[in-house]
Amino acid sequence: MTYGVLYIDEGNFVNWYDRREDAERAVLAVAEQDPAEASEFGYFAYDEAGEPVGEFVSGAELMARRQAVA
Repeated sequence: MTYGVLYIDEGNFVNWYDRREDAERAVLAVAEQDPAEASEFGYFAYDEAGEPVGEFVSGAELMARRQAVA
């Protein structure tokens, strides 16, 4: 599985990661620096064939999850 980090509105990919944790770390870093972009910046998981799996996970969602755990 790979994880593509992107701006969802434009579909511009920023980077690819082999580990979900690395993708989430990158998304959170941008979301924390620019909270206005948090809902537009996130990642999709992709299977071995390059097809998206699951739903877009935004920086805003990751920040909310982290706050719920704290």
